[in-house]
Amino acid sequence: MDLEKLEYANVQFMTPELVETFSDIVFLIPLINGAIKDCFVSLLLENKSAPEKYASFQLLGYLANGYNTQLKNKETLHPIIPIIYYQGKKRWEMKKVVSFFEAYPAAIHAFIPTFDNVFISLMEMSDDSLLALENGMLYSAIALQKYRFDQGELEKHIERIFGSINPNLSRNFLRTLIVYTLRVTDIGKDKIIEISNKTASPIKNDIMSTYDQLIKEGEIKGKLEGKLEGKLEGKLEGKLEGKLEEKTEVIVKCFDNGLSNLMIANITNLTEEDVIEILESHGKFR
Repeated sequence: MDLEKLEYANVQFMTPELVETFSDIVFLIPLINGAIKDCFVSLLLENKSAPEKYASFQLLGYLANGYNTQLKNKETLHPIIPIIYYQGKKRWEMKKVVSFFEAYPAAIHAFIPTFDNVFISLMEMSDDSLLALENGMLYSAIALQKYRFDQGELEKHIERIFGSINPNLSRNFLRTLIVYTLRVTDIGKDKIIEISNKTASPIKNDIMSTYDQLIKEGEIKGKLEGKLEGKLEGKLEGKLEGKLEEKTEVIVKCFDNGLSNLMIANITNLTEEDVIEILESHGKFR
């Protein structure tokens, strides 16, 4: 494959049933040699927190849908090469479909669909493999995913993760990285400050300004949510109080006209005990 000519393919092979298990990004990559021009490479991100035992069957459905989509669109058929990227905490071995039918004789296996895939388990990647990544943005994103489950390891590598970022990179990426760090790890403000003090000056300023901005946005959001909640509660309480006052007036008038407590309760949709309590609070006794 000519990876330098890789391009994003604006196609979607997912079905609503598959969304719970995978998210996909599809690329079109030309081949270096041969008469066939190119093929699809699907990068599938495993969405579930725990490995899915029957993921290979779901992947089979994904591939079938991918080929059906090409046929429906009357396109030239391209092979689909699936790459599964798993970043969960538990170990997971992606079994092939045929492995679920090992108890059956080999003659039956010939009728069972089989296909290869590239399975990348982030937890199985060594530190050396991560360090070998030449792209600082790629290294920082993947390393943060890998170590997020282990606070000790994360603190050991966090300085390198932020320090690997090129100061000339987009600040949006840095912001995304910090948001991710704060949301999925126990790294707090003190550690963020400590990291920023040990990294390059441009990044240090960006880290702290991004952190402060996020905190400020959180405070503003909290205040807005608090005000909105207060308004909603006030309106609800006002409506309830208004309805109660209306019912109280009806209860008193019904009492004065000689209706029984049970009848008043039926009219107002209250219990007889509530009616008696309201009447007594207004000096009405029977």
